[in-house]
Amino acid sequence: MKRNSRRSNFVAMASVVAARQAHSRGRTGDALNKLRSAVSALCSGIAEETVFAHVVRTLDVAIVWSEEFDRLLIQPLQDAREALDRCNAIYCRHGRYGFDGLGLQAMRGALDAYEQLVHNSTPQQMCDAFTEALARSRRWDAADEGFLK
Repeated sequence: MKRNSRRSNFVAMASVVAARQAHSRGRTGDALNKLRSAVSALCSGIAEETVFAHVVRTLDVAIVWSEEFDRLLIQPLQDAREALDRCNAIYCRHGRYGFDGLGLQAMRGALDAYEQLVHNSTPQQMCDAFTEALARSRRWDAADEGFLK
């Protein structure tokens, strides 16, 4: 019994340490490639609503994340978030996603900022940023419901 207890304590401690270490190159590349592919699909007009929602969520998390990591990254990420709002307006008018010229530039800047965040942060920091972004989203939704009543 004591042996299993020590083993489970070790596994728990090792997982906490691993969560606080920098990302491995494979996972970092996967996250960046997924975001780049999604943005590319939006640019080309072939993206579906789930792809758009993924990019929006990713940028919302990155904005929260940059508040703790590097405040200079907030502006390019917010510019990209505004570009996504315009991208959604294009979708509402034409049935396909797309960006205006400023939106394309903003998305390039956001991809660079996101890459810096991913390369210089730990999985635990990402998780914390995701949790905070989700909480903010819920607060905004609750405020919108109160406003609409």
